[in-house]
Amino acid sequence: MLLKNPKLEHRLILVACNNRNPKNRRLVLAKTEPEDFAVDATFEIRKFMNKELQRGRDIPRAKFLADTPALSEAAQKLLRAPKKKQVEARTMTRKDVVAAIEKLKVYRRVRAANEGLLRSSEVMSGKVGQEELDRFCTELENTLMEVRSGTEKHPMYHYGAGQTKAQAKSMYKRLTRSSRHRFISTGIDAFDQHLIGHSRGQLVVVSAPRKGGKSTMAINMAINQFLRHNLNVLYVSMEMPLEDVEQRIAAKESNLYFGAVRDPDQLSDFQKAKIAKFCKELYKSGHKNGARFTIWPAQGIPNFTPMSLHTHVQGMSYDVIYVDYLTLFHKKRQDLWEMQMEYSRYLKQLAGDLNCVVVTLTQLNTNESVKYGTSVEENLDTWFRWPWREDEEQETGDVEVKLALCRHAPGTVFPAKFALEKMTINVYPASSEKRQKKTGSKQKMGVNDRAFKSKMKRGEI
Repeated sequence: MLLKNPKLEHRLILVACNNRNPKNRRLVLAKTEPEDFAVDATFEIRKFMNKELQRGRDIPRAKFLADTPALSEAAQKLLRAPKKKQVEARTMTRKDVVAAIEKLKVYRRVRAANEGLLRSSEVMSGKVGQEELDRFCTELENTLMEVRSGTEKHPMYHYGAGQTKAQAKSMYKRLTRSSRHRFISTGIDAFDQHLIGHSRGQLVVVSAPRKGGKSTMAINMAINQFLRHNLNVLYVSMEMPLEDVEQRIAAKESNLYFGAVRDPDQLSDFQKAKIAKFCKELYKSGHKNGARFTIWPAQGIPNFTPMSLHTHVQGMSYDVIYVDYLTLFHKKRQDLWEMQMEYSRYLKQLAGDLNCVVVTLTQLNTNESVKYGTSVEENLDTWFRWPWREDEEQETGDVEVKLALCRHAPGTVFPAKFALEKMTINVYPASSEKRQKKTGSKQKMGVNDRAFKSKMKRGEI
């Protein structure tokens, strides 16, 4: 494990001395401390800079600082860098400076975690109980996840006294910017009409009984977000292999029966042409818009937990992550209620750390509560669920999708029609339910869909 990066530390020291933008020079001094530099020479220089700043003196150029008697020979030699490195430090942009500072902070966390491991070696070598061992492993995983994420503390925003005009203007821009930039589409037009979309950092739960269409709903939402809204989507399947997920997507987009897609020998030339057209559309859409749709079949991965998911996904810039489904993660404990509570809390934290939306699937009991306890409900932000269906509803596919809980919108019911044989789901606006009760007709459901879609294209919604 690398505990320090001498090249990175050297570059930041030269930036603090030589960069042509004074804001970049001050940024390095404001965002770093001497303890962030593990190399003796860079630590000494950074500490000397702090003393100069406390005395009210400006930091001189590197070539003058290199002749300072207060610095050691190694530090003076480091400041006499080749001309190429001096030019790189002088022309370094603010974006690159911020990225270098973030990397430097990660190395400091790595050193802190390494010290914690060394201090805990005595505990691990002795005889400890199973509970203490589990607690230690959990703390170790959380520490390593913090090191891997490398996220900075969220800045504080001050209003009133101390607020500048530029901050007031940026506040106005944040409040009035288009909803297309503020929210992530749910992938279902009727949901977007009621919710506007999901906010980043939210945990969304989709619950239904066993074989009730949870995966079908998730796949419909995911593929629509990718193809229609150009979002980066990750679908983690711990229940189905890769071929099953691909076949469901192909059946949905090609408008073919799922049973026919599962048996390629029985496909006609026309059906194969429709599948080929879908594959080309999938390829062109990704390359044209720069979005990607990732399927991760996580079946059989040993000890697969949300912490493992965080480790692999960090830095890939996904907008939405689907987890199919929650109770299939590795069980550290026999108590599934505690496991669901711990993992749902971590998925919520994962959404915040990665600045994305996490959608997880859970099973539903007959009393319309989450199976194995209600601990998941304490951490979610949006909850879609539909109860057990009667025999008649299973034949017709009519379902009522309930928005049971939501932090920024009232709960409601969406009439829907499931066609699981074709892996398609049609969800109608919530307002159509009242219209159906008044007219007694199901043909008028979704009459606002066309107007809503046109508004979405114009960017009004």
